[in-house]
Amino acid sequence: MINPDDLIIQYFRYLISDFGFHVAKREFNPTKTGTAFVVFRSSGVGIEIATDRNEVSIRIGDGMDPTKSWFEFGTALKYYAPSIENAYEYPEYKPGDTWEDIVLPQLNRLAKMLREYCEPLLKGDLSGKEAIMKIAKEGEAKMIAQLNDRSKPNRKSH
Repeated sequence: MINPDDLIIQYFRYLISDFGFHVAKREFNPTKTGTAFVVFRSSGVGIEIATDRNEVSIRIGDGMDPTKSWFEFGTALKYYAPSIENAYEYPEYKPGDTWEDIVLPQLNRLAKMLREYCEPLLKGDLSGKEAIMKIAKEGEAKMIAQLNDRSKPNRKSH
């Protein structure tokens, strides 16, 4: 098996060859969960792609900002391609499935979507950053409102 960080680089190689990114950091923890991540950086943009417990996620941001302040790919996708409802699709795990069966389709799909819909970001255009951050805050507020909605029957009241 190829290390997950190598696979991330393989699927997202176009960031290096077509958009001038370089691998700034990479890590693989070969424990049971197989956590790995790769941080790609260009002159203005950073992209972190991670695998954790059979799920792939992407964070994007201003390369000058700390990675913890970067935004989720799903939020960026809501800005660039609002007709796409879910950035992430996690396959259902079936007995006998391998890590590759679950993670490789995710890497493939996300690599294609990032390239197709977020090309301005890949070219270093962060002009949508404020709007993307606004979408993120609205999503957080909506989630908090749903969690606080006492009318839901499965919520216990004290």
